[in-house]
Amino acid sequence: MKRSALACGISWLVLALCPVGASAEELWTLQKCIEYALEHNPDIHAAKARVDASAEDVVAQRRSFLPRLDLEATSGYYDGVPVTPFAVIRGVTEEGLRTRHVSGGYIYVAPTIRVPLLQEGALFGLNPPTAQVAAQQLSVDRNTLEVNKDQTILNVSTAFWNVLKNRQDIRAAEEHMKSLRLDYEIAASKFKEDLVSKNDLLMAEVRLATGQKDLTVYSNLATTLMAELRFQLGLEPTAPLALADESWTQPPLAPLEDLLAQATANRPEIKAQQARVALAEQERRRGATQRYPVLSVTSSYGVAYDFESESNELWSTAVECTVPLFDFGATSSQLRVLSARVAEAEKTLQSLKNAIAREVLTAYTAIQNQATEIALQEKIVEQSVENAQVIRGRFQQNLLPLSALLETEYAVYENQKRLAQAKYDLWARHLELARAVGTLPFKK
Repeated sequence: MKRSALACGISWLVLALCPVGASAEELWTLQKCIEYALEHNPDIHAAKARVDASAEDVVAQRRSFLPRLDLEATSGYYDGVPVTPFAVIRGVTEEGLRTRHVSGGYIYVAPTIRVPLLQEGALFGLNPPTAQVAAQQLSVDRNTLEVNKDQTILNVSTAFWNVLKNRQDIRAAEEHMKSLRLDYEIAASKFKEDLVSKNDLLMAEVRLATGQKDLTVYSNLATTLMAELRFQLGLEPTAPLALADESWTQPPLAPLEDLLAQATANRPEIKAQQARVALAEQERRRGATQRYPVLSVTSSYGVAYDFESESNELWSTAVECTVPLFDFGATSSQLRVLSARVAEAEKTLQSLKNAIAREVLTAYTAIQNQATEIALQEKIVEQSVENAQVIRGRFQQNLLPLSALLETEYAVYENQKRLAQAKYDLWARHLELARAVGTLPFKK
């Protein structure tokens, strides 16, 4: 099945374009981070173990309905008279012989084979409901594993891009600090020449201190964000981790109807709940088999020897049939409980589909809104930069006070921060849409 345009676009969203400052082997791209997390995440390992256990349970349940061969072997010693109720009451054995004192040792060996012909309403060789229940549980566990993978990819991607966004904030703060230092130096120089007031000088100092505070906050935040990324990867908090700078291009937005159809077809949560519905139905079928007869064939070949005379041999074959007649409504009550669980699973599935459709619609709308927000912020930044150039020119001509220049340059810095945040939010909305549709990148 071909990937949709959204899936291709989301993959481009996270592909590394140009690692900076180190070789590819030394830098962690987003793809490498995701692959490492999928390989080492303990929750995924636990989910894989559950899948393996469920797969073995399917095999075990199927084999439990195959013929069974047992070997019974006993050896002992008798001394006395028979003590069966019949022998005590009548003084003779079941064979009609008068009881007498016996003494001696014996050995008895009997291989026995049991073949289930009809069990849980299934003929020999067909999958019984118990095995089908185990198979549906395997499907649930497999899709739960995919849910864990999706969550891991989402967590790692978010942590990774938070670090890169913080890098961008630090660079912007450093560039802003350069401008603030220059303005402060100009203010200090003009203050010495009595060209600006002390208030203008103090305002320049306040702006410089504010810029330094922002830079410090962003730098400290970098440590926290890197620790979060290491945690998501399963690394030690102080493990070395050099990230590659990555960029992305906004992918085309598919029609909403196509996205909703993809979400229904791709989301592992829906597949897991569908498997739970099937599991509940199989549990109900298995409960109904308590009303069905059980038919089996048992064959045994026994050999007994008393260490003195010749051995005795006995071949026996029996067809056993158990037909349930009346259980005072216990089975009916159990079936009503199981039917209610089926209905609950079906309603949960429908609720889940509605919730996922809401996620898709919310992310789809947010992307459109965010795109218009970015277009607006780009115009605002362009206008504020142009205005700052005009203000700086007038300030250099002593037509405007220093405070006007400081306010204008700070407005440029704030507008650029808003634009950067808007672009990051657009990426986040695309990631949310990819999660909602079930087309997260780098998923094995």
